[in-house]
Amino acid sequence: FDTNDQVGYLRLIGRHDGLAKDRIQRPQTSAQMWWIQRILAMAERGVRNIYVVANNHYEGHAPATLRTLRYELEQAASPGQAGSVQTSSPSLLVVPSPGFPNGPQQLFG
Repeated sequence: FDTNDQVGYLRLIGRHDGLAKDRIQRPQTSAQMWWIQRILAMAERGVRNIYVVANNHYEGHAPATLRTLRYELEQAASPGQAGSVQTSSPSLLVVPSPGFPNGPQQLFG
């Protein structure tokens, strides 16, 4: 976890043992809620570019981890308005990796 006035960077990495990497197997619900509060605090301070990188070892399936994070950020940023994100909240982008040949995938924003 690192941040400055313009950029926040967060890596979600878990133990490298015994996960099938095709579904959530090691839920990190309380840790994700803690990180959501940090992300929202960064956004409130004016940090507009917040990068979250997750690997499969965090919960077992990085895409599902990021979808859950997106949903929880939407809920926290817009209480009572499911599916909408206020313009002042950060957007979440999945960054390209060798497994993402089509480039970044916008999750919301």
